[in-house]
Amino acid sequence: MIRICRTSEVAGRALLHFGVGPLSWWSGVMALANAKILDNMEIGHNVMHGQYDWTGDPPLNLQTFEWVHCL
Repeated sequence: MIRICRTSEVAGRALLHFGVGPLSWWSGVMALANAKILDNMEIGHNVMHGQYDWTGDPPLNLQTFEWVHCL
């Protein structure tokens, strides 16, 4: 899920920066929206409930999670 979120963010930024025309702009905006939704609703929500604390991964720990990481 984290990889999908980060890939969506990078793709959206690339489309907005290098894209030509309204279709690439729209696709970039949708990719960035997807990244934000995944970051807050899927990753952040589970972190908030402590579901990743057992992994020992500091970025996914409830006490150290960065809420404004994406975008």
